Amino acid sequence: MKNRKILLQLALSVGILTSISAQTKSPVSLAIELKNAHIWRGIDVTHNFLIDGNVRLSDKTNTFAVGLWGATTFTKDFREFNYYAGFYKGGFSLEIWDVFNFSEKNQYGVTNPGGYNTEKAFDYSAHGTGHFVDLRLGYTFPETFPLHLGWSTVLFGRDRAWLPGNNPDDYKDRRYSSSRYSTYLEVSYPILKSSIADLKVGIGSAFKFRQAKIDGQAIKGNFYGKSDGIVTCTLAASRNFRFSDDYSLPVTLSWVWNPQTSKTYLEIALQVIQF
Repeated sequence: MKNRKILLQLALSVGILTSISAQTKSPVSLAIELKNAHIWRGIDVTHNFLIDGNVRLSDKTNTFAVGLWGATTFTKDFREFNYYAGFYKGGFSLEIWDVFNFSEKNQYGVTNPGGYNTEKAFDYSAHGTGHFVDLRLGYTFPETFPLHLGWSTVLFGRDRAWLPGNNPDDYKDRRYSSSRYSTYLEVSYPILKSSIADLKVGIGSAFKFRQAKIDGQAIKGNFYGKSDGIVTCTLAASRNFRFSDDYSLPVTLSWVWNPQTSKTYLEIALQVIQF
């Protein structure tokens, strides 16, 4: 019964917001997604059903934008709230994101799995903060060769290795390394466009600029894995189901393989609202 009420509320919201968006134009855009899981750069963030939303304010030319992105599962094992600002010109993009995952427990029931302060939204202390600041660069070539290249580097925050203290569950009792400046590189390319679905392939690799050390002891790994190397191989199929002139439903199925963990994932995303 509870799930039926949630679905009914979502359906009503889609109808109301779609009607409004068809009549108005605004520098503010809104997108809401429903997903069966959240696989981010090879990390199994959650494999529970979630909803995410993106509110964006841009100028008239869509060259500059600021926005808020948030997500939550109904089981509350994943909760995140982010701020971002970006510059966009042609196929080039430059963004800076402040990412704050404040999940108290993960999907496996582990308390504070990241080892950082998830209690205070505006704690930016160098070692305990639950935030990380991510600098993102991207370029997509023209339509004749629409290859996409992406580069992301963690500039500050929870990109630090740590060792537990006397109390394993207390982030204040842990020893942290300096920032590793972990970097994620991605390449993707659309290989097929058809009336059934569009297919895209991608690969992502991670490495660090600085070796993490705690009390002189070298700690292996980076933000995305236990070692430098490929962390994602992706095949994505997408289709835009159009129901009327005013409303369509983009659906994307992504198969993701992480060679480091030897695990595969299926992520299904429905963008139920976009205007």
